[in-house]
Amino acid sequence: MINKIGSLILLVALLTNEAEMPVYTEYKTESAEEFLWEELSKYSPSDSLTAAILGYFKRESEYRSDAVTHWTVHNHCRETDICQDFTLEHDEANDTEAFVKAVQIYGGYGLGQWYNIPSLTKLYELAKEREMSIGDARLQCEFVVMDILDNKKLSERIEHCDDPYRLGMNVAYLYDGTHNDGAAVIASYAQMLYDKYAA
Repeated sequence: MINKIGSLILLVALLTNEAEMPVYTEYKTESAEEFLWEELSKYSPSDSLTAAILGYFKRESEYRSDAVTHWTVHNHCRETDICQDFTLEHDEANDTEAFVKAVQIYGGYGLGQWYNIPSLTKLYELAKEREMSIGDARLQCEFVVMDILDNKKLSERIEHCDDPYRLGMNVAYLYDGTHNDGAAVIASYAQMLYDKYAA
């Protein structure tokens, strides 16, 4: 059972049994950004792809790993208790279909604000397989790289491109389905993050 943790949380695995505690990342913090860069780098084949994914996370959730989007207010859930309650409820339920339906009612979940059924299903199943929280940032970093590399068209582009801006555009278009201004924002973030962490 996952303990509820008050206030905004960043790297709450400070308790003695670190492996069993979920690691959440906090809304809009530099420490969350650094942590996510390191985690993504464990799975990503290049710094350019790491930057592209982190740019995507920045735009989608501002680095909050248990973020829930409310369509009704067109805004991310920044009320910690709501996000924590949602995550805890679905961690305990062990019901993939209920999780997918609940997220689709809200509008998106996690660092990538995943909404499509295949990605949500794979995320939930991976969490159960690893015995981790769906809101755990480490799990989501592993998941997103696997999910992106499973996308045949996108993985082909990744093989032939090492430019963070272009990969940001490709992640936006081919993975997230974001176009126009949104894609340009992800690509700009990708370049900025690459310059900050990879250079």
